[in-house]
Amino acid sequence: MVEPDEQRFTMSYPESELFYQANLENEKIELDGKLVPISKNSLEIVRDCYIFSFNTGIPYEPLCTLTELSISSVEIFEEKVIYKLGNLTFDNSESLMSFLLKNRNQLVSESTDISYENKLTKKNIPIIQYHRDKNKKILVTPLNQRCIEIIEKYRGKQKRLLPMMTNQKMNFYIHIALKQSRLFDDEVTQINYRGKETITKIMPRYEAITFHSARHGFASYLLNSGLPISFIQKLLGHSDLKTTQIYAKANAHDVIKQAYNLLK
Repeated sequence: MVEPDEQRFTMSYPESELFYQANLENEKIELDGKLVPISKNSLEIVRDCYIFSFNTGIPYEPLCTLTELSISSVEIFEEKVIYKLGNLTFDNSESLMSFLLKNRNQLVSESTDISYENKLTKKNIPIIQYHRDKNKKILVTPLNQRCIEIIEKYRGKQKRLLPMMTNQKMNFYIHIALKQSRLFDDEVTQINYRGKETITKIMPRYEAITFHSARHGFASYLLNSGLPISFIQKLLGHSDLKTTQIYAKANAHDVIKQAYNLLK
């Protein structure tokens, strides 16, 4: 159904939320003929770091260098519509309509004149700044509530912002956590090219997802949500838009789902 080179081995945003909430357990893995114990705590750490990367687009290397000093905030201005009904004010049209429906029998005609005004408000957005040695850039990305929750979970437990491990260990543990979640058992086709030889391998998706897949998921989610690709390029720090297009490729399953919802 999905051409292998079109399939990005990552997850959707709803899947990432389910993965974050999945119950993980202690496990023993056979390596070189020995049973190696993998603790639930280690799996949760890797899962949380993956989710943090999924929600920020920050790759492994700079993720290891983040500290409390990496976090700051930026002040933005938002224009908001305030609805008025007599002496009452409502933040949105939904709350106004709900009030009207609940109190339609008590409202008198002279008090039901509805007006509105535009109000300019200030808001502080938490952001994180990080440096990429690869392109010598300082990048900035906003922090959503899920990221704040993860930061608070590990605050003060280590020198760095997050309890990162080696890249090899992160990729090893993330496969175990993904498998335990039972969310990524669907089969995908992976194609590798060695010279003129084409090697095709069918595997469950959890085996094809790596820690770096979180960055692909971040870009794909923003693209599917309508954010201009030039904005995504800025967030990822790519000098060439063609590089961003590799990351921000529409997920084939999202395309099918959205097309179905429009055509049904």
